[in-house]
Amino acid sequence: AEKLKSNADQKLLSAAAMEDQLGTLKSTQLAYKEAVQHFHNATKIVPESYPLISARYTYHSGVALLNSGDQIAAEKEISRAYAVMSALKAPFSIPRLEMAREFAGLKRLLGKYSEAASLFEETLKWQEQLLGRDHLWVAHTLNSFGLLRNDQGRYKDAEELALRALRIQEAN
Repeated sequence: AEKLKSNADQKLLSAAAMEDQLGTLKSTQLAYKEAVQHFHNATKIVPESYPLISARYTYHSGVALLNSGDQIAAEKEISRAYAVMSALKAPFSIPRLEMAREFAGLKRLLGKYSEAASLFEETLKWQEQLLGRDHLWVAHTLNSFGLLRNDQGRYKDAEELALRALRIQEAN
């Protein structure tokens, strides 16, 4: 019985991965509504025993919604995906860091500056620990964090973050 369930789960995961790939394809074609539908399909197909995979597909849906200009719906999707990852105490991996950085940027766009700052700080801490202080992803996050500080009128902080990002980019 266990082997049958495992085989069924693998087939469902394969079907979900195909839907995710179709969503990615539609996103590259700028057909974001179709992409969102494929990502939603992928999320529905994933067996319940694989919540991190489902969260990743939910995140992809949120990014497609963000790219389509629907920031409110994007926030709901990305927030839901990030909550699953956080609740499961998922290790800080590259996908989780990418999700956190996107979520922070979205919070910035929505004017939720304190939430964005917390997410940027957390993302930077884990990026530096996992990737090193001079990694290009750290520079990207520093730059985004600098834009937030600029929006908040904290120009000195914004300049320091931007200069650090620039030094990393020039070194790479």
